[in-house]
Amino acid sequence: MPYTIAANTAPVASMYTEQIMSMHDVFKPQAIPTLFARFGNQYMPMFQIFRSLGREEAIAGDEWFGWEENWYHATVHLVLADPSTPPANPGDPAWYLLDDADVDAKLNSYPRVGNVITAPGTFDQYYVKEVEKNVLPHRLLLIPVLKTTLLPDVQVSTEMVISTNAFGAGTGQPQSTVLGSTKKSFIAQIFKETIGAEGSQLVNEKWYKVMDNGKSVKGWYSPGYMRGEYLMALAMDGAFTWGEETDLSDPNLTVPGTEPGGGNIIKTTKGIMRHATEEGFGLDYDETAFEITDFDQVGLYYKSQGITSAFSMGWLGNRFMNTIENSLVDYLKNTGVDYTTVVNSVFKGDKDLAVSVGFSVLKKGGITHILKPMDAWSNPKVFGAAGYDMDKWGLFTPLASFTDPKTKKKLDNIATRYRAMDGYSRRFETWTVQGAGNGLKVIDIDKTNTYFRSHLGLQVFKANQFVVAKPQ
Repeated sequence: MPYTIAANTAPVASMYTEQIMSMHDVFKPQAIPTLFARFGNQYMPMFQIFRSLGREEAIAGDEWFGWEENWYHATVHLVLADPSTPPANPGDPAWYLLDDADVDAKLNSYPRVGNVITAPGTFDQYYVKEVEKNVLPHRLLLIPVLKTTLLPDVQVSTEMVISTNAFGAGTGQPQSTVLGSTKKSFIAQIFKETIGAEGSQLVNEKWYKVMDNGKSVKGWYSPGYMRGEYLMALAMDGAFTWGEETDLSDPNLTVPGTEPGGGNIIKTTKGIMRHATEEGFGLDYDETAFEITDFDQVGLYYKSQGITSAFSMGWLGNRFMNTIENSLVDYLKNTGVDYTTVVNSVFKGDKDLAVSVGFSVLKKGGITHILKPMDAWSNPKVFGAAGYDMDKWGLFTPLASFTDPKTKKKLDNIATRYRAMDGYSRRFETWTVQGAGNGLKVIDIDKTNTYFRSHLGLQVFKANQFVVAKPQ
């Protein structure tokens, strides 16, 4: 009778691939400086810092969004309606125009009858008697609260605050206000790298790394893998620092139809410095010194933006970090910082993890500043190259969380997101296809290729609260 082949035992034309683990998943973040020591610095990638801070989360799609609340209260920007005839007598009323920037697309604006506006400098107060909002520009009729007060001769748009309101007895309620929310969208980026070598090259260098504790990582790690992951880390740091978000309608960033993945959009994430410079506060400092009064400015700006977090992350170029240390060496020694509180609050009680991040701490104005040098910003082959000067820049960000006003979900103001679903994670994948070296040979060519892939994006909310420091 015919001989029968058991199911799934017949050979087929295919290829094996050997899945190997990445250091980003096998090792704790504490091991990264040791693994990267061969490159001459104690490097910790930017995305790994977010992991160390517990600020990462899996997402199902490569585009996501959240909502952040707008201000509950607003200032007004006013200019005289008739600049040719400024108010002549104390107590006289006058019409003022509201800057178009204070009006939304539906012709809504914030000031209402009954508001009291306080002028800058003099602190004189003006009552809003009438408001006209049917056409642009909106008009406000102001009356001095005191008849001895002269309304200001405002020839250019000037910011003023609504400090209070007042109404007569028996009058009705003021017009209602609507609190808006701003939708913030984000994109995840696919990073890739490949390291290849001919078989004979594999015996020309030490193949396996031995940790300081004497334990070998044989079977899991090689210098080739470290080179690949180092290059991946640099690529991620570049995106998370100055990345520009893809315009999804731009056909130029589309994979050609003749290539694998043809027609797909090449998506890029938006870097933290891009958010900060567009929405945050710019602080110019003396390149030869960063005084304690500069930290006062950071803290005062935080408070002006409603910051409630007691912890701030200072992302600093190495030259800027040196400037701070040289200028504030005595202050850094005597700030009364409770490191246990920092470890417990920021690093979830993991002392080793806190030490591995390599930070200094300074406390000023009730805010604990965690100062972290960013090696990629000083790397002479990346942002430390001539003409970039990122090694002199700094970024101060509150470490805060808030509740999404739409979904009621708690969100971190800065965090990373990676693609994952049903047990499959694209946070950091590493695999090899080889015909040489230790392990299973799966091709007949005397070489080995190690592949790296990561699918990550940066999430940034409330960037108006950030402070960007750069030399004058």
